[in-house]
Amino acid sequence: MLASPRRLLAHLSVVVLTLATLAGTAGAVEAAPQGKGVRVISACFNVTTGKIRVVPSVKDCRPAESHIRWKRGGKDLRGGPRGPAGATGPMGALGPVGPAGAPGAAGAPGPAGPAGAPGAPGPSGAPGAPGAPGPAGPTGPAGPAGSVTTRYAYGHSQNGTNLNPGGTNTVIFGRTATGGGLTVNGNAVEVTAGIYQVTLSVRSESTNAAIWWVDTASDYTPHAGSQLSLPAATSPSAAVTGSVTFVAIVTNSSEIFRPRYVSGSQANFRDIQLTVVQLAEG
Repeated sequence: MLASPRRLLAHLSVVVLTLATLAGTAGAVEAAPQGKGVRVISACFNVTTGKIRVVPSVKDCRPAESHIRWKRGGKDLRGGPRGPAGATGPMGALGPVGPAGAPGAAGAPGPAGPAGAPGAPGPSGAPGAPGAPGPAGPTGPAGPAGSVTTRYAYGHSQNGTNLNPGGTNTVIFGRTATGGGLTVNGNAVEVTAGIYQVTLSVRSESTNAAIWWVDTASDYTPHAGSQLSLPAATSPSAAVTGSVTFVAIVTNSSEIFRPRYVSGSQANFRDIQLTVVQLAEG
């Protein structure tokens, strides 16, 4: 707290008396003579703390300090009585304000303010990742059995004796079986438009290689993939057996599947079988 001017001056008066005593020895350095027998002593003092220091001139005072001067002597007083103290002079003007001090410590946090009004709803977030699959549900009851109509035909010739390749050399089926509307007519199975799976099986007693195929309704025209190649038998009694299975797409309203011996030499063949099963309707 800053001292009042009167208290500061009273404090300075005490200091002045002390300095006056010291001036006898220090005056030669700290004060310059101002006339015969007169010395002027200059001092600076801090306006806040009252700290005083003797200076050669009041120009040496710092920004936070004010100054004071006093005289000593005027005539030679050595050996004579001390005269009365003079009246206290007026207080000098206050010096400039010193620099700002360091910031004080932060105060304690104040109480929490009232809650603000709710803000507007934000935009919708992106969809989350799909969750894990749930457990499988129980198996439902079996539905009613559907009706299936299988269309098929089977023809079998037990013996084909002394057949020559080419020409009209086909075999007449001695045993047949049909279902779903397919028919066997002599040496061929008759069908309508649809998709069919056909299998031809032959046992050959020829000692030469032999080739069979399955004719279309156009004589000597094979169905694609229907050729059956049989290797030569080592002897007529050591017959060889082979078979071929293919799928035929029929677009005509009337078509046939007919086995035909097309290449080799005159020979006997046994168990010539043709099986036709419809896979899909046309």
